[in-house]
Amino acid sequence: MQLDYIAGLATEVLDRIVALGAAQGLAATIGIAYVDPNRIYRFANMRFAAAYGLTPETILGMRASDFISHDAMELGDPFFEAAFRGTAVDFLHPARHADGRSLMVRTFLRPDVSPEGAVIGEVTVQSVISLLA
Repeated sequence: MQLDYIAGLATEVLDRIVALGAAQGLAATIGIAYVDPNRIYRFANMRFAAAYGLTPETILGMRASDFISHDAMELGDPFFEAAFRGTAVDFLHPARHADGRSLMVRTFLRPDVSPEGAVIGEVTVQSVISLLA
């Protein structure tokens, strides 16, 4: 499946970025997910899933409303709707990690557009970067 290949490659690249950041005194957490046009999660890497107390396997087939708080959904919905209309979106927002930490998260949403120009999904990349103690 093409999505599995792309997801594996993306995860490998993100792991390298995290390692490079650590070598320079930065802690980076980068989560990535793919959501289909029905708003169902078809892929999530370990970092994305763990932020919500899930595993990559358990998040598959879920909708965001199944695991994201109502307040976070209200904040994020306009951005996700824009991505599904074909607009690339970036936003910074507060979040609570599954372990209880409060974080500021930068979220990047990128539409997945078919050769015919239809939006067939969207890619979510969430990053938290901080100085190592």
